[in-house]
Amino acid sequence: GHLAFLPSDKDGRTVVFQDASRLSNPDHHTLTRLMFYWYHILCQQKDVVSNGFVLICYLSRVTMSMMGKKLRERVELGRKAFPFKRHSLHIIPNFEDRSVLDEIIPTIFSLFPNGSDYCHRCNSMKELLDKLAEHGLSKEALPESIGGDWSYTNFINWQERQMRMEWELPLGALDKGQEQSYTAKPISELKDDERKERKRRYNILHSRRKRRRDRLESEGFRQQIDKLEEDRKG
Repeated sequence: GHLAFLPSDKDGRTVVFQDASRLSNPDHHTLTRLMFYWYHILCQQKDVVSNGFVLICYLSRVTMSMMGKKLRERVELGRKAFPFKRHSLHIIPNFEDRSVLDEIIPTIFSLFPNGSDYCHRCNSMKELLDKLAEHGLSKEALPESIGGDWSYTNFINWQERQMRMEWELPLGALDKGQEQSYTAKPISELKDDERKERKRRYNILHSRRKRRRDRLESEGFRQQIDKLEEDRKG
């Protein structure tokens, strides 16, 4: 959930949302692997190479391991390895931690020399949503964590679909309404060892699904509390 695909903007561009609070105990090697995995998936999206993509960076939590020299190295590696371009970068600072972010934000902008850069300093989520709407990003297509209607349940469904394709498992109901075509080998065509491996992967998938659901429920309660506090302050 540290990175997630959101619905496209009004011009049909791919939108990626980055939420720093969803990455626990990050280190340089973990972040590098994560970056290359996502860049690989990003290149598979329609028109990303020609039209670019939109990156929304929510600085809900910042640690030194996310910034500094190592971050610059990761970005340079990705820029050299993958052929897509960035259309725009939207940075959303944490509403309260202004002093630290005043130094960090210019550094982030310097890492992405191409494309349009925006920093949305807002006093409320409503103001933030109005600002993003000016750039073709609707409330319905933005996460609940910044006042939108898009739920991370959508990310869980995307994640399970991606895992099933990578593990050569049938998609089932997850195949509905998808542009990309994918078909797993029927179980009748599998050898005995392949059937055992498929069963093992199903067990792993079901276990991970339960953990993700539990985590999502916990995060939902946290977001409800944050929204109540925001309404109280407003």
